[in-house]
Amino acid sequence: TPQQRRVVGSIRPLRDHARRKVAAAAKALNKWLSEVHTADGGVATRLADLFQSIVTAYWLTYHSHCEDAAVKAQFILAVASVLCAVFVPRAPLHEVVAGGPPGAP
Repeated sequence: TPQQRRVVGSIRPLRDHARRKVAAAAKALNKWLSEVHTADGGVATRLADLFQSIVTAYWLTYHSHCEDAAVKAQFILAVASVLCAVFVPRAPLHEVVAGGPPGAP
């Protein structure tokens, strides 16, 4: 609600916490993307765990409380990059996460 947003937005420590957590989430997603091809297994499980932690902590909803535009942009770009690389059919990591053989339709 607008009232909740005003309260949350006015609390400096909470905004700083949001900035740190949003930055950490972006870093974790980018790390997953950079290491996915060298992982021995559990790629899909690790990605599911990452998104579960982001959703559970409401960072997809409350990233707007992060005042640092660069951190906010990195977070949004990291989420979008993973989604595009994994969930779009024929995307580079679609088969890796889906568990199918490379090149399968």
